[in-house]
Amino acid sequence: MVLILNPKDATKLRKAAAGNWDRASDLGDQIIISGTYGGLLGAQVVRSKRVEEGTGVLVKEGALKIYLKRDVEIEPGRDILAKTTIITGDQHYVAYLYDESRAVKIEIAEETAD
Repeated sequence: MVLILNPKDATKLRKAAAGNWDRASDLGDQIIISGTYGGLLGAQVVRSKRVEEGTGVLVKEGALKIYLKRDVEIEPGRDILAKTTIITGDQHYVAYLYDESRAVKIEIAEETAD
């Protein structure tokens, strides 16, 4: 599972989780998404500024699919005066919500002081 949160909410969650928080470096090769901030209760936490503060999205395996628009395209470029060759590669794709039943939008409640 992946929990996508606004960076401010992710920081609050990490502080509240304290000893239950798994660092991204401890997750090792189990990381599903590069840029994983950490883990909590089996969910990897990813920060995104595209998610509004106070909300989040919990995504289970199989909820997202990738649509490949163009496969990898390699382009070499040669600078004959500097005698250098630059090689670049890119791929065009988009991730989309394939199965809505495997994703949940979360509203984060304000913490109240008693």
